[in-house]
Order: sequence, then structure tokens, then C-alpha cells
Amino acid sequence: MSNRLYSNRTKEEKRRSISSGPKAFKSEESANKWAKENNIKEYKLRNLRGEGKKKKIKIQIV
Repeated sequence: MSNRLYSNRTKEEKRRSISSGPKAFKSEESANKWAKENNIKEYKLRNLRGEGKKKKIKIQIV
């Protein structure tokens, strides 16, 4: 049988921070607001879902 204490400890070490990944937003307003708060001056907004009603906006730093 394995030791559950050891397996739980290794799981905690392998976890990564969720906020470190790339950002995607549902609206252009929220993307612009985030860029302004983080002092990003030159960027482009790209819709990852193509054309349609639903949007997923990603910030590309130029």
C-alpha cells in the first residue's frame, strides 16, 4: 500500500498558479480595463472564437 501522506505532498508541489496563464475576456471593455490596470500601452484585441455572437477576447502585446 502506498503512503497517502507522501502522495498528497507531491500533489501540492505540482500545483501551479492559475493566474499566471494567458488572459482571455468575454468583452472588449473588460480586456481594455485589464490592460489599463496593468499599464499595457500597445496591444491588439483578438477574438478567439471567430465571428459570431459569443466572444472570447485575447490580448496580444505588440
